[in-house]
Order: sequence, then C-alpha cells, then structure tokens
Amino acid sequence: MIGTYYLQLLLILGVATALAWWCGWGIARLAMLRSLQPYRGLLAPLLGYALVVVVGYWGVRTVLGIPAVLVGVLSSTTALNLLAWRKADQPRLGSDLRARVPLFFLLLVTLLVGLAPLLQYGHPAVIGAGWDTENYLPTARYLERGPISSIAAAPPNPLRDINAHPPSIGLTLGFSVWQASVDVLARSEALVSFAPLLAWLRTLGVLAVYLLLRTTLGLRHSPALLGAAFTSAGALLLWVSYFNFGMQLAAWPLIPLGLVLGVAAVEELADQGRRAWTSAFAGALAIAALPIAYYPALTLWGPLAAGLGLSMLIQTRMRLRILLAAGALALPALLLAAPTILDYDQGFNYRYSAQLTTLGLFRYIPLTDIAGLTPFTLREEHAPAWWAIAALAALIGLMLAGLIAGGRRLRWLGLTAGGLLYLTWLRWGQAYPYAYMKGGSYAAFVFLGLAAAGWQTIAFLIPTRVRPLAWSLPLLLLALMGWSQREIVAEHWEEPGLYAEDLPDLLELRERIPAGSTVTLTSDPRVQGVTTGLAAHLLDHTTVWGNTRTGYSGDSAGEPDAIGEYGLLARQEDPRPWGYEQPIWQGGSYALYQRPAATRAHLHPERELMPGETIEVTAGQERLTVGEAEIAGDEPRTLTFTIVSLEAGEIGIGDRQFVVPVGQSLVRLGMAPTPQTLTIQNIGAASLMLDTVTLSTPTATTGDGVEAVRASLYARARAEVEENIVTATIQAALPDSGPVALALDIWDLPRGVHYGWYGVELGTSERSQTLEMRLDLSTGTMQATGPDGADIAIGARFEGLQPGEYVARLQASAGEISLATPADLFSFTVHDDGAVGETSGGSAQLVATTNRPPRAADVQVGDDVRLLGYALPEHPSHPGETVDLILWWQAQVAPLDGRSVLVHLLDAKGEKVQQADGPPAGGSRPTEAWQRDEVVLDRHQFIVPPDLAPGDYSLAIGMYRWPSLERLPLAVGGTRQEGELYRIPFTVEGEAD
Repeated sequence: MIGTYYLQLLLILGVATALAWWCGWGIARLAMLRSLQPYRGLLAPLLGYALVVVVGYWGVRTVLGIPAVLVGVLSSTTALNLLAWRKADQPRLGSDLRARVPLFFLLLVTLLVGLAPLLQYGHPAVIGAGWDTENYLPTARYLERGPISSIAAAPPNPLRDINAHPPSIGLTLGFSVWQASVDVLARSEALVSFAPLLAWLRTLGVLAVYLLLRTTLGLRHSPALLGAAFTSAGALLLWVSYFNFGMQLAAWPLIPLGLVLGVAAVEELADQGRRAWTSAFAGALAIAALPIAYYPALTLWGPLAAGLGLSMLIQTRMRLRILLAAGALALPALLLAAPTILDYDQGFNYRYSAQLTTLGLFRYIPLTDIAGLTPFTLREEHAPAWWAIAALAALIGLMLAGLIAGGRRLRWLGLTAGGLLYLTWLRWGQAYPYAYMKGGSYAAFVFLGLAAAGWQTIAFLIPTRVRPLAWSLPLLLLALMGWSQREIVAEHWEEPGLYAEDLPDLLELRERIPAGSTVTLTSDPRVQGVTTGLAAHLLDHTTVWGNTRTGYSGDSAGEPDAIGEYGLLARQEDPRPWGYEQPIWQGGSYALYQRPAATRAHLHPERELMPGETIEVTAGQERLTVGEAEIAGDEPRTLTFTIVSLEAGEIGIGDRQFVVPVGQSLVRLGMAPTPQTLTIQNIGAASLMLDTVTLSTPTATTGDGVEAVRASLYARARAEVEENIVTATIQAALPDSGPVALALDIWDLPRGVHYGWYGVELGTSERSQTLEMRLDLSTGTMQATGPDGADIAIGARFEGLQPGEYVARLQASAGEISLATPADLFSFTVHDDGAVGETSGGSAQLVATTNRPPRAADVQVGDDVRLLGYALPEHPSHPGETVDLILWWQAQVAPLDGRSVLVHLLDAKGEKVQQADGPPAGGSRPTEAWQRDEVVLDRHQFIVPPDLAPGDYSLAIGMYRWPSLERLPLAVGGTRQEGELYRIPFTVEGEAD
C-alpha cells in the first residue's frame, strides 16, 4: 500500500513535469526572445505550464472538458516540437543537465521539503488545515468530465451546486485546470494529486526566481542560485503551500516568469518592432496566465513590473518606443485573459472588498517571518529572538549593498520599490493582516534576491584567497532559514491538518459503493464541515442526498423524503432516525449502511406542535410529504414517527392516540393504507416536536406501539435581548443518560473567530430541567441559575472581542465532544470601535442520542456493566497538558453496588506514571443509582506529567468495587483481559509551542 502510494507520487510529479516541458519546448525553441535563448531549456516547463493554464481555461469556460483540451494542446505542441526539431537545434539534454546540476539539486530539495509530510504519512492527504480543498477537489474532478457549464448537470451532490459557478465562490481556475490535466494523464484522483502539485508549483517558482535573477537582473550563476536558495528556504511560503492555497501557488511561478518574459519582450519589441511580435507571444502568455491562476497576484506583479519599467525608461533614450512596446505586449495579454475581468466582477471581488477571510489572524507578522528567519504560526504570536533580528539586519545590509554598489542598481531599485509599495499598501492601505501575511510570502523573493545581489557585490571586493570565507554569512542565513522551515515541517509531520481520522479510509467509498447508486449523507456536527465535503467529493460517482459546507458556503441536494440505497453517517450517530439499521462498513469517522429492503422513504419535518396544533403528512406507496398532496399508492405501509417532548404527552395520529414519554420516542402505525393524508395532533398539555417520519413495508408482526429511544437528549432554548444583556432560557429533557453540558458557543463564523464558550452541566432527570443563562456581551461575563433559582457554576472560555458579526449557538457536549448539531440562538455585531450593536434574539432546539461514543469499545465489565466506548482528543498530547477522557458506561442490571473507575497512564513497561481514578462523573452519577440500560457519560481529567518523555503510552481503564478495591474482570470480544484492564493507545509528543 505505502509502496503503491510512493509510485503514485512519482507518476503524478513525472506527468506534471513531462506535460509542462513537452508543451513548452517547441515554444521555447521557436518563439523565444533573443536575450533568453541560452535559457530556453529552463524556460520550457514554465512556458508549458502557462500554455496549459491559458488554453485549458478558455476550453472549460466555453464548451470543452479537460480531456478534449489536452487532445488539442498535445497535438498542437507536438507539431510545434517536430517543427522546432527540424528548424532549430536539437536538444542536448545531457550537457544541459550537467551544466545545471546545482540548480537541479536545489529544485529537488525544494520538492522533497514540500512533499516531506506526505512521505511521512504514507497515504494520500492534504497537508494543512485550509478548508478550500472542498472547492479545489470537486472542481478538478468536474472539469475532467466537461466544461464549467456541464457541472450543473452532473448527478446531484451538495458540492455540485456549490462549485457549479467557480467565480461566484472566489475560485480562479488556473490550478484546477492544471490539476485536472495531470489527473487525466496520470489517471489519478484529485485528492491524491492535490498536495504533490502544490509542492511541484512551489518548486517551479524557485526555478522562475533563478531565471529572473540570472537574466533580468544580471546576477552570476552562484549569486542567482543563492537567491533561489533563499527563496526555497522561505518558511512562510512553505506554510502557504502546506495550507492548501492552490490558487496562490498556481500563480506563484508566473509572477517572476511574467517579469522575465515581459521585460525581455518590451526590450525586443522596442528594438526590432514588428519583427519581434512572434517572440512577444511568450510574454503575453505568461502575463495572461496570472489572473487565470489568481487575480490578486496582479497586485504584486503590477508594482514590480511598473518599477522595472520605470527603471528601463530612465536608462534609455527610446522612451516612446518602450512605452509603445509595453502597450503592444499588454494588448495580447489582455485579450488572452479578457474573460477573467467578467469572472472577477461575478464574484471574486466581494471577498477582498469585504475582507471576509482572516483565518483568525488579526496581527501583522514580523519581517523575520517574511524573510523566513522565523517560522510563521497562525494562532500564536512570538517576538523574534535577538539572533533573528541580527540575521534580519544582516539581510538588510546585504540588500543595501546590492542597491548601492551592485550591478543593474536601477532595476533593483525599481523592483524593490514595487515590492515595498505592495507591502505598504497591504499593511496600511488595506489594513488586512491576512492579506499582508500571504503577500509577504509572495513578495519575499524580491528582497531575498536583492540580498543575493548584495552578497555578489561584497564577494567581488574580497581578495581571491579569502573569498571562500564570504560564503559564511549566506550559509549561516540559509541555516537559520532551514531551521525555520524545519519547524514548519515538524508542525505538519505527525498527521494531516484535515481528515486525519478519515484518510485513507474514505478512499474505499469509490470501491464499496457502485457507481450510479443513491447515498444519503449525514449532517451530523461531529463530521459536518470539511469532512462531509471530503465524503461528498469521494461520492461524486453516485447521487448524493444530504448537505455539506465548504470553507465559505454550504448546500444540500435531494428530495425531502429521499433515503439513499446507502447511508453514510457518523460512526457515533444513531441510524434509526434515518431509516437504517446495522453498518456494513466503518472507516474513520463514518459508518456505511445499506437501506433495509422494507424502507421506502424518510422525512424530517422537525415541526414543533403546541397543545392543540396539527400537521398533515401524506403517505404514498413510495413517497412522504408534509401537507396534503396527490401521491400514488395502493399498498399498506408502516409509518414510524419520531416524537420529541420535554414532558410526557399525548399525540393523535389519524384516528389513533398514543402516550409519549419524556425525551424521544418512536410511535409506530403498523398498517396504514396508502395513499392517505394523516393529521397529527398534539392532544396533550405539553408541546411536542415531530422530528422524523419513516415509510416502510409492513410485516405480518408489525403493529401499533410506542418505543422510548434510549439515551435521548432534547433541548429547547429562547434568547431575549435587553441592551447588551442576552438572557437565554434553556429547557432540557435528559431522561436516561448524562451528564451532558449545555452551552452557548459564540463564533464570528465568516472569519472563524471564537468569542466564548459557556457551559452548564446537567445530569439525568425524569422531568425536564430549566436553566437560565445571562450573558453581558460587552464584558463576556455570564451568570446562570438552575430550576430552583439558585446560582449554578458554569464553565467558560473567553477570548475577547474583535470587530465582526457573531452567532451564538446552542450546543450539547460531553467534554469537547459535540453530541448534537449546534443550533443558532442569537446574533450580534461588534463595530470597529469595540461597541456591541445590532443584537437579535431567537430560538433553537437540539435532538440527539448520547449512547454512541466516537470510539467504540465493546468491553464487558463483570457481568452487569458494559463499556460502550470512549473519547480522547484526536491530536497527540504534550507534557503538562490537561487531557479529557470520556467513558460511556451502560448498566445491564440494577441496582449495582458502589464502584469506582480506574484510569491509569502507563508507560511501555506497564508502570503507572499518572492516574485519574474516581467515582463516575466526578461523583454525580454513583453506580448505586444507575438504572437498567442507562448510559452514563463519565469524564476524567488528568495532567500529562510535565517531565514525561515523548513516546507511546497507554491509558488503562478498569472498574473496582468501593471501598473493598476489588477489581472487576474485563473481557473484550469474549477474551479476558490481563490485569482486568482495557488499554487505549496514548501518544505523547514533545513540549507544545
């Protein structure tokens, strides 16, 4: 498996390189500018990449899919290559390679660093935690099948409609065109090729920087190689690559390439006029590819090009001819990229005008981060150490030397001025820390290249016998950059930032579910977000009914009563409300179910019924709908209704009446003729909610009845606002499981900023419980009172206010484990001056079952208790860190005697290094009070010893009688466990940053 993946990597990278080189070789030979002729071999892959991006964009924006584009591109470039072979000199690959060995070695190192985490994982993955993959992966996949216009006609899938019009979601198409092209030729999957192609593009950019320094800026081979090495060692650009910024990396090689070809084309057009039109095509191609890859790249390329152009005007007497030549180059570039102007206006501009994206970054990164001397961290701010500041001063000194005494000083002055103007605009003109961070990663090559020019100047002044000593300073700077880059690699080394628990398991879905099948996709919060986006992408060979969201938006697909032939649900999700039964496969966070033969349709009305209120449901032979409707049917069906109530109540369904308990219950009509419209009425004194309805084929033994859903949770909340005080009244039914924390979780959702978490823990109760939470938005303080009016303790985390639009969600959790889909309760706005305004109240409700832990563990404890499973943080722990362990217990008989839970952290020798023994749920759920079949959520906290060495450990779980300390025997799968302990793997890494 691992070997196969490494072969896949080689194939993807080999195809990308071969495609770029093949498509660019003929152009480089036949249409290359005179001044760049010695570098045709190095320019070929860059030109080929730009050509595929431009032609592919025009193809998919009109009527062609990527396969048809490739047929045209490869046919035409093959003809060009043959023509170049006959008219120009034949390639001398052996001599070219020998002459460029140091450069190729640098490119290889650059590529390997970009791939390093993937080589460690040994399976396909995206490396960082950037959410945009939910747009990149399906877009590439859809373009393999046809043009953009055909996406809307693809099989239903939540990702289809989100990505049907890429400009509207801010996705430029350059990277997707390139990825789809490589995938078609390599027969690879978008998920497999995504991260390797980001590494490949970063490497291609280093090559383009070398060419810029060598040609346009006149550096010798060694200084140009040094400038490229400085760029390659930049930790910030590596972080951007790891973080899945596909558009940014797609444009990255085109910025220096556009400068190289643009300057050479203007010079040649000014000198030769119309005779240089053919050669100017290459420059126009590179410039046109920039907005196709990423529109904002022009905001850097423009000032850099303007600075170089101004220096050319100052140095020449042919000013008018230079200006005319620049206009002549701009015209074909504008024509080639013309549709991108419309694309920008259709959607992408809103993101930058509104500054919607922040990643939670509200600080301006230091110059040492931009220079690559210190590693960038997204969440934490670190002041640069003295040695980093000293190294920055050395870099600045080298830059000044290049400006004062270096060759082509005027060009360097124009280029540097353009880069400084760009960063100044982001820092003070836009006041946009997120864009400043990304812009710094883009613009760094200018200043690093200038430092290499300064080193060239200084080294030339040093006597020959001690000139090797001149290398000490740049090598020291490279070592510091290498250390920063190592920190970025280490941050991503252990596991991917996304889908860590789900890859490569979900790749099996393409094999396990037949093409053309229908699949119901979960909306469970424990996998909602980018993980459901991954699942929806890997199910695009089927019809997917359900909903998902990407980093910026969400969507759904399917009829309201649709139930797929397969259901992909969260592993800890109860399948019964969805109409499924037993899983046929489990992988990562998911379980796959096959629809029972008897189940015909499934509906989610989620309608609250106050006393006396009614709702109509029409049942056909194969369909369900809310309200009266004409639906075909003549066969009897079984109807199962999920009813949720805070108090015991009564419900009438047609001419039948049922008593429902507190919590969730299944009300079944055994034989219901179809078609018919049933009136469901709340005939009791308490409010009820009709959550789901399932239509199925009856059996001979199916009859009417009511069945309580075990371990149910139902919470309903209402928020009222008075000035800056929000009062949330929450009612909860938790009849036979717990304890559970009900919380207000407050986020600035568009920018991913967390404001605060305020939780109150509730235990099991046969009656509903009411609590009140009063939040002062201006200070973040919270007060809570219980049903008796007494103050109760709350758990709170408060991060401070930033300007933005916030939403408070009602959340149910056990520790950090969400048990239900969070529901929006109220919203408010924070203005630029920090004042709170525009606050609006609302209502919300949660429905869940609490008896399905994230990690199943069927452990028999004695002969009367089962350990159903557990939850631990997904990431490795660090010394000194507090760890939450949650255990799911279920009593098989009642009453039980007094017992306590054993939790020990053991080293590889089985010796105890920490423990967190204690009664279940901190003493709030003593075993003597457990009821039969009741589920107890038992939370234990322990601190990893500060001096504990990194390594593999285990958590030992057991149960013993109190106060006799008699251990209860444990069996897993019928096998008795040595020492009466159940062991959970537990990893400790080095100290956290």
